[in-house]
Amino acid sequence: MSPPALILESVVGEATVAWVLVVVASAAAFVSLWWIRRLLRRASVAERRSARAQERLAQVSSMTGGLAHEIKNPLSTLVLNAQLLDEDLEESIPD
Repeated sequence: MSPPALILESVVGEATVAWVLVVVASAAAFVSLWWIRRLLRRASVAERRSARAQERLAQVSSMTGGLAHEIKNPLSTLVLNAQLLDEDLEESIPD
């Protein structure tokens, strides 16, 4: 036994020392399990935050793509009409 246990044994008896050691070991096991659970919970929170951030990024990407599409379609029509108008003007004006 360790020196503190020997001192305790001389004061209260061998059975009590055994129970004290069991209680201390149980407390250490409880603290270890509590600490592991806490670390796992923190990892879980970090994973959820990461998943939310990825979802937001996907939503922003989708919105940006839709917005670019909505802007490009009318611009393409305007560019095409401007080109057709330019060709018509070139044909109508004699050199």
